Amino acid sequence: MKPTKLKEHLTSVHPQHASDRLEVFQIKKARFEKSGILPKLGFVPPQKPCLEASYKVAYRIARSKKPHTIGESLIKPCALEMVELVCGLEQRKKIEAIPLSYDTINSRISDMSTNILEQVIRELDSTSFPFSMQLDETLIKKEIPDIIITHCFLHRYALASKTLPTNLKEVMTTAVKVVNFIRARALHHRLFKVLCQEMGTEHEVLLYYTEVRWLFRGQVMKRLYELREEISYFLIERQSSLSKYFDSIEFVHGLAYLTDIFSHLNEINISIQGKEVTIMDASEKINAFVSKISLWKRRLQSENLPNFPTLEQELSKNNIALSSSTKAQICEYLDVLENSFGNYFDFTFSKSEIWLCNPFLVDLNTIYDSDLVKDELIDLRSKEMARHEFQSKNLIEFWCSLTMAYPRAVSTAMKFLIPFATTYLCESGFSTMITIKTKSRNRLDIKDDMRVALSNTVPDFKAILQSKQQQMSH
Repeated sequence: MKPTKLKEHLTSVHPQHASDRLEVFQIKKARFEKSGILPKLGFVPPQKPCLEASYKVAYRIARSKKPHTIGESLIKPCALEMVELVCGLEQRKKIEAIPLSYDTINSRISDMSTNILEQVIRELDSTSFPFSMQLDETLIKKEIPDIIITHCFLHRYALASKTLPTNLKEVMTTAVKVVNFIRARALHHRLFKVLCQEMGTEHEVLLYYTEVRWLFRGQVMKRLYELREEISYFLIERQSSLSKYFDSIEFVHGLAYLTDIFSHLNEINISIQGKEVTIMDASEKINAFVSKISLWKRRLQSENLPNFPTLEQELSKNNIALSSSTKAQICEYLDVLENSFGNYFDFTFSKSEIWLCNPFLVDLNTIYDSDLVKDELIDLRSKEMARHEFQSKNLIEFWCSLTMAYPRAVSTAMKFLIPFATTYLCESGFSTMITIKTKSRNRLDIKDDMRVALSNTVPDFKAILQSKQQQMSH
């Protein structure tokens, strides 16, 4: 009913309520809906199937990061053909009424983005816990001087692992030159690929290396080492001065070592990425890696190389020992790694905080008697159901489920669990941006598309539909 008609009905039929505020009617409506009176009187919310279908399709388009035109150019034609073939012409007419034009999809995504933002803001306002954000600290520090900043573990990890001794740095530099000599020139790349095919190698191309993609260097070194014989032959054939390095035992051994150590570094790096990785998880894995370095060094000095399988295989194949100079360079690099990680990662837990990882195994005597958290932990350890939940949930889910029962313990735990360990979500956002904002869509405002694509919060379709009128497609 139109607002003017409603107002006329109110003043003529219910004059005693004409001056009532909007909140009064909203309270009555909520009371009637809760008691189920309105449906009995025939007041049933209108169904908007075409409108809802339009929003659901727009949601899937945004989640899959596809162009907005795909709704009208691909999805709808496919749906029409399928429905006509399976259900008949009459049902096809119903599908034709669903609006999926570019402007419609764009508008739907904007509505869902706004709804998601409102939900997130409400959740943050209603929680008693602090929350974390991934931002450039120079932007936020000026606005909120008391904010607690945690630097990304990945960036610290990159800084700590980049330093190389002189000889190994020369091996790395030469390896990059070889890759660029073959990959940067189309003719060389094609000829090398044909050579690999003729020689029956497992791989046929080299991998690019750039400083930006420093995490990729382990795979670059591994591929270079595996194709070293083919590369040497190709460089000799092309009369390149780089071919002499592959005749050097020192260079090949250095290349084999870099392949192994970068593989270890990449493995650790991958293990500290992910949405649910906490500072505690990342810190434990980094500390474990640093502790292994001294062990690897002692094994290396005693000619025991199980931690460097590529180097070990190279030495055993040629039945030779590692030269003293190369061994000294490797030991020096391991010392540098250990010291660098020690300088960049100083995050440790005190004995009184270690219970965060497992409240059921920790020695309660390590917690000060003055700490009231100790009382809650004693009570928690007596609950078998809580012990079962600890085994079936991850650490964040477990402590969140205990918010009401053990507020002090949960509050302390959240100080360590809430901060992000890495900028993984930011990196995911950049990847999403590159996928959405292609060359053919470079003028698109991607804010709403990115929010819908990245957010774990599902739009409240019911709330959105209540404020919209259904319009059929023509």
